[in-house]
Amino acid sequence: MGCVHHGAAGCDEALAAFWYDRILKATDTYVILGGDLVDAIHEKDKRYLSDEVAPWCHQRKWGGTLIDRQYHYALAKWKPLAEAGKILWIHAGNHEWKLKTTASRDLTLDWARELKVPYAGLSALSNLKIGTAGAKGLAGRYRVRFFTQHGGGGAQSDGGIINKAGAMLAAYDVDVALMWHLHRKMHVTSRMLGVTEGEPPRKTIRDRVGAVCGTFLDGHCEGVGSYGELKGYKPTATGPLVVHIKREVTARSA
Repeated sequence: MGCVHHGAAGCDEALAAFWYDRILKATDTYVILGGDLVDAIHEKDKRYLSDEVAPWCHQRKWGGTLIDRQYHYALAKWKPLAEAGKILWIHAGNHEWKLKTTASRDLTLDWARELKVPYAGLSALSNLKIGTAGAKGLAGRYRVRFFTQHGGGGAQSDGGIINKAGAMLAAYDVDVALMWHLHRKMHVTSRMLGVTEGEPPRKTIRDRVGAVCGTFLDGHCEGVGSYGELKGYKPTATGPLVVHIKREVTARSA
């Protein structure tokens, strides 16, 4: 889940709450927080417009400043997930990074420390170890290699977005490559064939996926202006992209 933009008037808070609850309650379901998790635009920022700020940002129970309120609001949403071990790692996005470079406030690092989850910066290569069940409990583990990044650029055409997803698979030797930022959902799969050492040699099959993972910010929310409308971006379906991991072991002669 990334590009949530808590604090923006166009953030679909109900949809975000649905997915937080679903992740918390579902078995074998986890989340990567992909950056731009809050809007992180304060009153001294030239991008600030009061009518693009969510009404709850004016409630002082969340903190003294606009940024403090967004920090504490998001923290309250994620604490149950962190306590249940559901957050794999957390990324900074360009909104958090802008605040870090202009106001010396690293929201992402503060969240990571408070939640006790891995801080992944703007991008990271990661190994995810997944246990396999046996008749008497844990039978073993296998590794899924990830490259994840908040991402950048302004691609909006379907071809441009697919190219972003495919370029990650071309550059990184991983099983799953994910990015956010573009506020679209799209994925590409790549199958790689190989051969084992030893005799007799056997063909190996490795399926990989690269994806652009969506947003919770409605850029065409009624009654609210937005950057998306300013730039003429087309409407997009909100919500996360879900990756299902299933191990299949096959052996075939080369």
